[in-house]
Amino acid sequence: MLIFKKDKRIIEFKERPETEEIKEDFIWANGSFYIFEPEIFDFITKEGPSDFAADIFPKILKNKKSVYAFPTEGYFIDIGTKEKLEKARKTYCNNG
Repeated sequence: MLIFKKDKRIIEFKERPETEEIKEDFIWANGSFYIFEPEIFDFITKEGPSDFAADIFPKILKNKKSVYAFPTEGYFIDIGTKEKLEKARKTYCNNG
């Protein structure tokens, strides 16, 4: 869930919010396409794996760094598993 101001600056980022946390009928989701400045590496730990949703984005926002959304209303499908990737492939091939 993304919450951002009129200028598209993100003020809150929450991966998989609880149902009671959603106050609107519609929420913006993270579509996982990022463009970063080199300083992003200041927020990534060298000790092990980092997760953007759980580790990096919270650090960036806590440090008052600017992060902006680029809202779109087009088709979106999660391809985070083999099954979801196959579904996307079938959807694309049937519509393409």
